[in-house]
Amino acid sequence: MRKYSGSCAAALTAGLAAALLLGGQAAAQNQTSTHSMVERAIIGSNPCSDFPTLRRLEDVEVGRIRLDVVGDTMNASVTGSLTCATGKQAPIAATAGMEIAARAEVGLADCAVRSLSVEAQSFHGTGADILRKVWEPVLRPLVEAKSREAVVQVCKSLTR
Repeated sequence: MRKYSGSCAAALTAGLAAALLLGGQAAAQNQTSTHSMVERAIIGSNPCSDFPTLRRLEDVEVGRIRLDVVGDTMNASVTGSLTCATGKQAPIAATAGMEIAARAEVGLADCAVRSLSVEAQSFHGTGADILRKVWEPVLRPLVEAKSREAVVQVCKSLTR
């Protein structure tokens, strides 16, 4: 059985929370004192840049992060919101965002993601209706796939 230090668990919490919320790797850049460490990581990774028209991150808020480790199994969950906006050169200004709840169960011995889900709790902004329509058929599978990859990468980097 592998032993995990408290600092490893804290780093894993931050990385998993960002990975679950964004579906991508977090890189702490563009630091702002009014945001938490996880929020700064999300800002640094600019998750809105993947969208064709909403390319600017307007707001991010991480509400709750929970991490439970029992033996070699970790259960992680995170809630938060993310809002993207059109760039300054866009002919029409628009925003779209959502409240998200994400959960994952990960085997720490082999970094296997046993379960993972990302649920949209609500949508907001001028583009909320469009975002709502594309969430289930297009964005949710993409976000869950990217989240799965990111969780495995974070786990492997911290459990070597």
